[in-house]
Amino acid sequence: MAKKNRVPIPLDIAARVQFLSDRVCCVCRIKGKPIQLHHIDSDPSNNEISNLCVLCFDCHRETQISGGFDRKLDAGQITLYRDDWHKTIAKLRNPNNDNGQTQNNFKQTSLEETTSLIEIYNDIGDWESLAKYYHRLGNNDLRDKYIEKSVNAPQWDQTVWYLRGLQGRPDLIPKDLIEREVGRLSEGPNYFQRARLYKVIGRNIDSAQDYITGIKIRLEEKIFFTAAFYLSELFDSDLIEPLFIESFKQASDKNELHWQLRALQELGWENEICDLISNNQDKIRGKENNALLLAEAKCNRDDNRILELRKNYAMKGMGIPLSFPPGKENET
Repeated sequence: MAKKNRVPIPLDIAARVQFLSDRVCCVCRIKGKPIQLHHIDSDPSNNEISNLCVLCFDCHRETQISGGFDRKLDAGQITLYRDDWHKTIAKLRNPNNDNGQTQNNFKQTSLEETTSLIEIYNDIGDWESLAKYYHRLGNNDLRDKYIEKSVNAPQWDQTVWYLRGLQGRPDLIPKDLIEREVGRLSEGPNYFQRARLYKVIGRNIDSAQDYITGIKIRLEEKIFFTAAFYLSELFDSDLIEPLFIESFKQASDKNELHWQLRALQELGWENEICDLISNNQDKIRGKENNALLLAEAKCNRDDNRILELRKNYAMKGMGIPLSFPPGKENET
């Protein structure tokens, strides 16, 4: 491989990198040791801040090890050490400004455990597990690097669509692979795995149907752990919002103003609600639909009208408005 040309690190970038690390090696973290700036990807011409870190001479030598029984510090490990150290320094400088953002899952996993697992996965060439682990740590660049290594090696179809799902890149899943997997998972059928596949490729209604069918079957069979596990996965799967969006589209096609409003309310799309109200003033005023009238008053910021409508609800014994399931209120 041709040797890459070294480009001097601009002074402002060098100063910034050293400041972020408090002029301390991000790996051993021993203060007072001589330091140098290290190019994580081994390209001395790549002076992006994201490619630089502070290492002492001892730790830098570990990045140069090749062969033998000693362990080399690779780019993935160094990135984890660097990011964790930067967060530690930032928190020490401003302990009151955590904002719950210092996550990256290092709260749940020690740095020693993390780097050890990554080293093991690297040694055995388990790119799939590395991709999943970096996804868990929130490092999307390294996740995507190992996803590419994994999918470019011989893999099960399920591994390919699962990893592309982690990326949010269903467009990279071959169509013939999807057809094969839908066919395979329909034999039986395997409701939960097919639900996951449908979610990855954007077939949200089909995914929800499979989750619900599978959960219902497990409840009938009294297999409660499995039912609870996939019920939890369903609620965490971000399928609810797409279903409300589909509901809004359906109501729009049928010109059902009330259910357009209800879908937007469940989505929490306040601007869209006011646009809907503004574009349908005549229809709203010609109907005795308290939900629509209340939404109109809210968009107009008419506090007196809001109070009047809420009193009207209370006097009719209807409780708090805007939470009616289908069939419980005048829809027109």
